[in-house]
Amino acid sequence: QQDHPDSWLTVNGLAAKYRVSPRTVFNWVSDGRIGFYRVGRTLRFSPAECDQDLLAFHVPSRIRTSIANG
Repeated sequence: QQDHPDSWLTVNGLAAKYRVSPRTVFNWVSDGRIGFYRVGRTLRFSPAECDQDLLAFHVPSRIRTSIANG
């Protein structure tokens, strides 16, 4: 499902949605974790597509715990 372009978020909007810094959003883009659309000189993000993209990188809590414990 693709959102209507009017609902696409800016870097700051996506950062606010996920409660991360704009730098983190740029890192996700750079790492290929999330897709984006270029509108002029700005990046825009489909909220639904970003939700799906980030779920693909989800690490279950029991795995995070075992990694943290070495």
